[in-house]
Amino acid sequence: MADTLFLESDLKERPATDIEIRFWPALLLSLITFGIYSYVVIWRLVSRRDRHFRRIARLTEDAGVYLRDRGADEGVDVEGVLTRLKRVERSTRLYAYERGATLWTLLVFLAGIALWVLWYVLMEDFQKHEEDEETIVSAINHGLGLLGQEGNLTYERQVPARSFWQFMILTLITFGIYGIYWLYCMVEDGNRHFRAQAEWETQLAAAIAAATPTAAPTAASTGPAAPTSGPTDAPPAAPAEGGTIG
Repeated sequence: MADTLFLESDLKERPATDIEIRFWPALLLSLITFGIYSYVVIWRLVSRRDRHFRRIARLTEDAGVYLRDRGADEGVDVEGVLTRLKRVERSTRLYAYERGATLWTLLVFLAGIALWVLWYVLMEDFQKHEEDEETIVSAINHGLGLLGQEGNLTYERQVPARSFWQFMILTLITFGIYGIYWLYCMVEDGNRHFRAQAEWETQLAAAIAAATPTAAPTAASTGPAAPTSGPTDAPPAAPAEGGTIG
């Protein structure tokens, strides 16, 4: 039987990695603290990116193991699906390494120009990541279909193709005002991505549960035992030697 332990663990880890950031409270706190809280926002943006990407790399690998084991159990060839998942797993791991939230926050504090570099990196990373997730969802759906199960996993990209240079120029000519909208996009793009992620991962968890055989009902769950004949006030039998009571 296919082992679902690791894949289910990846799915359950989502609340700890896919953390949404509330933009307006973050902006208000940044203004109240004269910009100090903005460094917390930067740290959170990089941190959630790192944790989410690492988890999806593991999930992709474990989904391949799950489909491989089910294919072996049911005598179904899923090698084509496994090849696609392995390819996208390698792609995901290429940029799933840790950017380093503390390092980037320190760099931005020491040299403001590092913020431009960070925004460019995060924009590129998430757009590439969404391309890979489309492939992951498509491959899992295909694999479940080969195994005779409707996966019905749905995923739509949430991060539009944005031009880094356009955002930078508009921020410069508006003396930083457009930068507030840029920050809003950086926060909300990730938030929307995580919501879409939660939807297809919930669908995947349901597909796994539907394919997992349930345990046979026990005697206690089949109804009350048939009454026995004889007196009801008979003394209880003594326990067997060496047994336990209670």
